[in-house]
Amino acid sequence: MLLVTLFEEYSLIMQKRVNGELHGGIRDLRPLGSNIFQWTATVTGGAGSPYEGVEYDLDITFPVDYPEQPFEISFRHPAQVFHPNCDPLTGAIACPAYSTDFHGCKRFGASKGSGRE
Repeated sequence: MLLVTLFEEYSLIMQKRVNGELHGGIRDLRPLGSNIFQWTATVTGGAGSPYEGVEYDLDITFPVDYPEQPFEISFRHPAQVFHPNCDPLTGAIACPAYSTDFHGCKRFGASKGSGRE
């Protein structure tokens, strides 16, 4: 089930990339090599923010019981990020919505109104 879910997510993301629908500063999002459980992403800081134009590389790890448990995400170069929800040593992002009360209600590639949330 997990592999099917992750391949579905990747397929949806590839469709959005081809259609130019990746948004929110996402420049790249894909599995890392042939390991479907490890993904990489590149995002850019939002327009008009102090981070505008800055690129951030992210590492995303999916657990074996995804989507029932949340994926983990971290900045590859944590020294770039100054934020209270980011561990300055590991780059791990602490997101209370995912880490404390996650119920598998929203899948990685889902967007509001897609029927996949």
